[in-house]
Amino acid sequence: MSASDRSDRPAAVSGTSASSLSGARDSVAANIARAAIRHLVERGLQPTPANYLQAWKAVGGPVSATDEQAAEQPHGQDESGAFRSMDTLRKTHSELLEIVRTLCESIESMAERDSWLAIQVQAIRESVGNGADRRSLAAARAMLENARQSQHDLQRNRRDALGVLRGLLPDLIAQMTQLGERSGDFGDALNTHLVLIAQADSIEAIADEVRHLVAGAQSMASTVAQARGQLEGGARQALELESQVERLERELARTSELLLTDHLTQAANRTGLAQAFVAAQSALRAGAQVVVALLDVDDFKRVNDMLGHFAGDGVLRHLAKLLQGQVRTGETVARYGGEEFVILMPERTEDEARDCLVRAQRELTRSVYLHESRKVFITFSAGLTRVRTTDSLESALARADEAMYRSKRAGKNCVSVA
Repeated sequence: MSASDRSDRPAAVSGTSASSLSGARDSVAANIARAAIRHLVERGLQPTPANYLQAWKAVGGPVSATDEQAAEQPHGQDESGAFRSMDTLRKTHSELLEIVRTLCESIESMAERDSWLAIQVQAIRESVGNGADRRSLAAARAMLENARQSQHDLQRNRRDALGVLRGLLPDLIAQMTQLGERSGDFGDALNTHLVLIAQADSIEAIADEVRHLVAGAQSMASTVAQARGQLEGGARQALELESQVERLERELARTSELLLTDHLTQAANRTGLAQAFVAAQSALRAGAQVVVALLDVDDFKRVNDMLGHFAGDGVLRHLAKLLQGQVRTGETVARYGGEEFVILMPERTEDEARDCLVRAQRELTRSVYLHESRKVFITFSAGLTRVRTTDSLESALARADEAMYRSKRAGKNCVSVA
């Protein structure tokens, strides 16, 4: 075909071909982008330009020298495919989180307030909240999987127990009916034998009636023993299933408790703190005083930088254990996030709460944390406030946070009251 022939082709046809080719290229690029995103997620990689470029190459995406250079530049590459895909990843991640939150709200509206289901939903919402990391998400997922298995076993055992009880009832009715009939027959036979014994004119005749009477009694006893054995067997099976159901319910309750616990420190997590605050509000309305304190480990970043994150984790566990040993029964120690802890203290005045925190600081000075035989001295700054009847957990903690920062500015390792 000549150049003139090609030029004479209608413009609409040329435009359609170009549009089709462009659409095909876009479709291929979109598929590669989705594969690259999956590659990042499956390997737990951060969606940085360099990581995304490696993922793009790993799934067969074409890469030019320009793309290689663009991945190495921290800013100013908004038009690159890598950055567009990263933006898509962020948006997809945000949408998925919104879907999870919406599902949680729907389930919460149908679940009883203090049920294990409501507790699990709260734990999920906490895990996908701001500041969630991969470890907390993985821990929540593992606990929810355990809870799901426990719920499955519980439902199965409940169905089995119900089936046994349903089968036991007709047997019970049949046995009672049979016993009633046999008892009636035995009573009639007994009366007959007694009459015949009274009318007998010889010892042989009396002995014969007595033999018939004993045989009837033995048959009646055998029937009673058989019925009793069957009923006892069914009762034992029902009791065994009931015991299994109770065990599974205890395990499920334990799993729900774990969902309220911080996986690192074994203190309460934010969900557990929120539940404890609801209970404290009831005490507050009944006239009790409630104090909440916010603690922050001093110079925690320096511990991480000098000794590593394992040492930092050990510091947090050490502090959480010490704090739990200082509080009263009914008080809650919770890890609020990072190196921050919250202590909720119902039935305490501000002075009593302050004395408790000062004692904890002194004990922390005496109880030195050892990391690989190296002493790590830990201190914390704290702020506390009395909870008001109009307070939410957030508003009370906001005042405690201000007081805690006053302690920081005052030289650290002290307690301030808001």
